[in-house]
Amino acid sequence: MRFRLRSPFARCALFALAAAAVFAAAVVPAAAQSGSSARAWEEALVLPTYGVEEAEKNPMFYDGRAYQGAKGPVYPYAFLDRLTGIKRDKTYRAVYLENAYLKICVLPELGGRIFYAIDKTNGYDFIYRQHVVKPALIGMLGAWISGGVEWNVPHHHRATSFMPVDRLIVNGADGSATVWVGEIELRQRTKWRVGLTLRPDSSALEVTLRTINRTPLPQSMLFFANAAVHATPDYQVIFPPDTTIAAFHAKNQFSHWPIAAEVYNGQDYRAGVDVSRLKNLPRPTSFFAFDGTGDFLAGYDHARQAGVCFVADHNIVPGKKLWTWGTGGEGALWEKLLTDTDGPYAELMFGAWSDNQPDYSWTRPYETRSVRQYWYPLRGIGGVKAATKDAACDLTIEGGKARFAFYATREIHDARAVLSSGVVTLHEEPVSLGPGRPFAKEIPWFADTPGSDHPTLSLWTQDGRLLVRWSASAPAKSSPYVLKNGTDAAYIPRGWMDGTARPGIAKPALPAPVTPPPAPKDVPTVEGLFLTGLRLEQFHSAALEPDPYYAEALRRDPGDYRTNTALGILDLKRGLYAEAEARLAKAVERATQSYTRPKDGEALYYLGLARLALGKNAEAEDALQRAAWDDAWTAAAFTELAIMSSRSGDYAEALERLDRAVAKNAKGPDAAALMTSLLRKVGALDKARAAAQEVLAIDPLDFRGWNESALIRSALNEDDAPAVLKRLAALMRDEPANYLELASDYARCGLWDEAAAVLQRLIGIDKKGAGDFPLVHYLMAWILDQKGDKAGAAARLKIAAACPPDYGFPFQLEFIDILRWAEAVNPKDPRAPYYLGNLLFDVQPQTALAEWEKAAVLDPAFATARRNLGLAAARVKNDLPRAVREYEAALALAPRDPKLYEEIDRLYEAAGIPAAKRLALLEKNHKAVALRDD
Repeated sequence: MRFRLRSPFARCALFALAAAAVFAAAVVPAAAQSGSSARAWEEALVLPTYGVEEAEKNPMFYDGRAYQGAKGPVYPYAFLDRLTGIKRDKTYRAVYLENAYLKICVLPELGGRIFYAIDKTNGYDFIYRQHVVKPALIGMLGAWISGGVEWNVPHHHRATSFMPVDRLIVNGADGSATVWVGEIELRQRTKWRVGLTLRPDSSALEVTLRTINRTPLPQSMLFFANAAVHATPDYQVIFPPDTTIAAFHAKNQFSHWPIAAEVYNGQDYRAGVDVSRLKNLPRPTSFFAFDGTGDFLAGYDHARQAGVCFVADHNIVPGKKLWTWGTGGEGALWEKLLTDTDGPYAELMFGAWSDNQPDYSWTRPYETRSVRQYWYPLRGIGGVKAATKDAACDLTIEGGKARFAFYATREIHDARAVLSSGVVTLHEEPVSLGPGRPFAKEIPWFADTPGSDHPTLSLWTQDGRLLVRWSASAPAKSSPYVLKNGTDAAYIPRGWMDGTARPGIAKPALPAPVTPPPAPKDVPTVEGLFLTGLRLEQFHSAALEPDPYYAEALRRDPGDYRTNTALGILDLKRGLYAEAEARLAKAVERATQSYTRPKDGEALYYLGLARLALGKNAEAEDALQRAAWDDAWTAAAFTELAIMSSRSGDYAEALERLDRAVAKNAKGPDAAALMTSLLRKVGALDKARAAAQEVLAIDPLDFRGWNESALIRSALNEDDAPAVLKRLAALMRDEPANYLELASDYARCGLWDEAAAVLQRLIGIDKKGAGDFPLVHYLMAWILDQKGDKAGAAARLKIAAACPPDYGFPFQLEFIDILRWAEAVNPKDPRAPYYLGNLLFDVQPQTALAEWEKAAVLDPAFATARRNLGLAAARVKNDLPRAVREYEAALALAPRDPKLYEEIDRLYEAAGIPAAKRLALLEKNHKAVALRDD
């Protein structure tokens, strides 16, 4: 064999052993872990629930809708916009985490949100607890609930926050307990994961946020944890002390923090208002911490003397946000809409890789990002000046007294609390504290004591380890300020000094707000046009498209490398492979002029992808090999090259190439998963097992890692292979999209038997073999054809064509070729062109229109095809008369479809039909259909 394993597996034996322990813990039932002092388990939870009708069966395409300041596309998800208003008890499968200090409840069926979190030392719900599930039409897909902690990724209030997600419980041998939740996000086809870990001796919940770009294309994303808290009159939101300025959404306006002194988001704070106190915010509003360096976000209820603290490295987790409905009438209205008895809430959002909404950062092809946070309840300390994963502290100096306090997440004995200035110790004493025993003390304070105007508070363990420290040594930069007597004339440091203004300390200047870019013709440079277009892409702008800026750049310089590359990537995402090849070839031509080997391999890499999609394998390999010269593109390029080798059946060459990919991207589960498959195929089962464990260490919910673990065990005739396969089935939860993605991962690598076996498991759920999974059958038919089983493929296509078309929303660009093949093999099938039109409408609307026209001709009674034609006639052709005809035909075929009535009414209005006539037309159509039905 030519392959070798010189990189991650040879170097990470201990990591592999740890991964094996995680795998073992995951497959052992929770009851077997009863000796752990932290534990996780699953059980039924009955909650009063207001109903939501079944999801919308018509595909909902992007119409320019803005959501939270960014594009709000729904497709390929189904809309959930009809609420029943009827409350009934409903049983959920809740997952619990518990140790001596905390009890956490997670609801995988409702987006994987933390439903409640209790500080057992005082019974305080440090996260807002709902006692009812009461959705309102706030979410990207409609239904959305308040309370708990929502995971906002890759967009704010992500699309699936009211839908089930994948989950896994791991009770660790070290006494820890972990719950993993996550999903494949269908619009980008990326993965997100959240790991929630409790350890036996800590009140800190360890939160691992992980995002995996499992695609060969760049994606932009944000990852905010949206934690709700009970908005009592005495609740305060605490940004780190160096936060003196707050921003609104999109950074289009700013205010001072915590004392606002300007008109902000329509509210007049010019008298000087402490906006960190929820009682002072009458209207719905947001405040994002701007340009701070603190590592925490906290909330504190001064009446309850309890709160919550979120801690993470601000370099990775810069986002800190307060959002509230406000104390006025709008807040009262939404309280009534979102809960029965639990009162108002506010949101504390803690954001990774972005600091605003919308604010996104790019991820490269096959990139994995991960960050760990620490969340814990607070009690008895009065506020927060600094926080770490181990402890939080507060210091206030007022009225000749200093009050200092500490909260620790573990039991600590014989620690040292030190109040100092420089090398001078002002106060020191031994302390013992823990999650149920905060420490607080008040001592006399003399303003004329040397160093008293810049104290430092710290907590040390007995062996000299620093747990937390806050210093006021540079008050002009590290302390927020309050207005003295409501004027701009003098500022005093907030919270630890009083009485005397400090001359020379100026009110911090507010930054310039972000404004929309000028029209393309008014942007002075090609570089400016490129960067404007790229930012519009990155931020998913709903107001402006990037294409006009890119087009103007190319009008001025047709060969511009950056712009041709950017447009080539967009073409790849739109399935326009020939157009992508042309643009990327032009970019490469510019970069390689005068026979230059380019410094940047980006355009070469994407040119390779375009040629792969066009079936130009030799040219694709040449481009990818040259892209790999650039270290930044080595991993992605060799992953694609390995897939090519695997597809051709040269597993040894594929393993050689994967070795190079994994050496550059050891945390990329996609290359590691393919390596697992190929090691199994060549009979290196022990190495394959280690590789599978590596995959699951990176992503404990990885379907392919679990599938390979089962296949390897089966190859070794091990008894637990069926149990692993059963666990995988539970993970995939009979969700067709999960099966489509896993099967597509295998099919892309030419592993046809494995792909077919995955799909057969889902098909087998329906004993008749038909099921309501049309896309699964189309993919199975194509796989059978690739295996040479023409008869089996044709039979499967007939089953696919006979499936109900409801929720037939393909999302994988691979289905362009699959559905075109299906059309050629079975030209009488009206469903294949319908599904292809659904897939393409948002990216290739003209092509989608042509496909729907085929579907309507093949099946004149297909109401949804006629509805889609009406929609396309209006949006693509601006042909309102045809749009009206198509919608009326659809309504005649499906008179009980409420969405058609809603949409045709809007169409009548757009066509200028008076309201009375619109009503008469609707009644006429309804009566005609009723007579026909009779």
